[in-house]
Parts: sequence; structure tokens; C-alpha cells
Amino acid sequence: MRIVASARIDGAGPFEGQPVFFHWPWYWHLSGLGPWLLLALAVGVPKRNRDRRALLIFVPLAILSLLWPVATKHVNFPSASLDRFNLLFESLVVGLALLWLHADRLRGCPGWVRVPLSLGLMLLAGLVAFVSAGQSLSDPMVIILPIFVAVLGAILLVALALARRMAHRRYAPLAFMSWLAVWTLLLWTVVTILLTMVNPLLNAQGRDDLRLLLKRAVQVGLAMGACLYAVNLPYLLLMFRSPFFRRRFQVWLGVESSGVSPALP
Repeated sequence: MRIVASARIDGAGPFEGQPVFFHWPWYWHLSGLGPWLLLALAVGVPKRNRDRRALLIFVPLAILSLLWPVATKHVNFPSASLDRFNLLFESLVVGLALLWLHADRLRGCPGWVRVPLSLGLMLLAGLVAFVSAGQSLSDPMVIILPIFVAVLGAILLVALALARRMAHRRYAPLAFMSWLAVWTLLLWTVVTILLTMVNPLLNAQGRDDLRLLLKRAVQVGLAMGACLYAVNLPYLLLMFRSPFFRRRFQVWLGVESSGVSPALP
């Protein structure tokens, strides 16, 4: 693609000048597709994923990609921050897709190893996303956003591990989803409160201010937890409905499959 600029401005006003040509090769557009190229490689390269059933991982991605613009429109994100939230969203949904595509590789790993390895897969998607979009972000945000993705991923994975424990390591979809909702909301609320407490404690704020901050922290924590659970929900439904991904989910849970996969009640 070529962009032609054919105007100049001098003291007398704008006049037509010599055209200036900007060459824009088509492959420059690929830099922003890093996470999606990574996901395509995750589906097409490993032999165990070269199955048409693996393409179902794009169903939750499509659903979330259609709902995300509607959600951002109703939330009224500031235009200056929207690109960063879009980047966070892209990192999270692609990271979850990578996790469930490779969850069967975690067979035999204890929980304290499974969670960090799972977080590594999610952070890989975030890293690729930030490298792809790094030129459009300021230097501080290049550091802050990956940390935020790490926090999101850690909360989600810890909630998954706790829900697994509370479900007594049995494949019980409805019980698991219920416990996951409880732990996601609780963990996000606790993290938000801890982050909120730092500033008033250091600055010796009054009790009234502290109570107000705690109230807002609980509200924000519950809202963020609900959003995180909503992002994960389409993937959970895929795990319960697709035998291909159900097996990966059971491996991640540490559930021994009996050969006949139970259906979602």
C-alpha cells in the first residue's frame, strides 16, 4: 500500500507540493496478529492438536470477541485506555486457549507445579501480545500490563485449583462451576482490598476514608471477579461439552477418566 501526501504549507497558506510516497508493505500488518499466529501454531504444529475437534477452541474466542465490544461500549472505557484493555483481553483469551490446548501435557504434575506451568502458558500469550503491540505503548505500560496479566492469570488458576480441591477432585461440572465462581469473586476481592489498603496505611488516612475505600474495593473486586469468571465461562462450557477438550480438562483436574466421559448435567 502507498500513501501519497501532496500538500505543503508556507506563510501564504496551503499549496500543492511535490507528492511524497510512503511504502507500507502488507506484512507490516502481521505484527499485531502475534497472539493469533501463536494460537494457530498451537493448533497446527503439535500432533495431538492436529485434529478438527481442536478447532472448537475458536468457538469461545469468537463468542468473547463478539461480546467484548458490546461490553466496552456499555462500560464507557476512556478512549485513551481502550487499546490497553483490548490488549489485556486479547492476552487473556488467547492464554486460556493455549492452556486448554496443552493441558494434557501436565499429566502427572502435582498441583504446585501444574499451576505455575499453566501460568507460563498464559504469560506466553501476553508476552507475544505485548511484543506485537509494544510500539504503540509507552515504556511504563509495557511493564505494568504484563504484570496485570500475570495477576489475572494467577487469580484464575488459583481459583481453578481451589475449586478442584473443593469439588473433591471429582468431575462434577455444576459443583466445579459454583466453587469456581465463589473463589474467583473472593480472590479478586481480597487482592483488591490489599492493594487498596497500601495507600491509606502509608499516608495515615482517617477511618472514614478507609471505610469508604474498603467499600469501593469490595465493589471493584466483585465486579472484576465477575468479569474474569464471565471470560472463563465459555471455555468451561467447551470443556464440559467436547470430549476432546473434556479429557484435557480432566487431566488438568487430576481426575482419572473411566473411559466414558460424563456429560454436563
